[in-house]
Amino acid sequence: MLKNEYKEIVFIVEEDPGGGYNANALGHNIFTQANTLPVLKTMSKDALHFHFENEEDRTVLLVPIL
Repeated sequence: MLKNEYKEIVFIVEEDPGGGYNANALGHNIFTQANTLPVLKTMSKDALHFHFENEEDRTVLLVPIL
């Protein structure tokens, strides 16, 4: 079980001026980037896996900034 942490992690997504997208997790030091939104979601899940190793899976929510 997770201790004192949310199971749901929210990423703020912004378009990168050089192309693609950047995602930053709210409340955590997690950043990733990708060329497409589907790949960005996969990359976000991978980043969570490495950041929270040995913990339960978390849900990724991507929130685009328009």
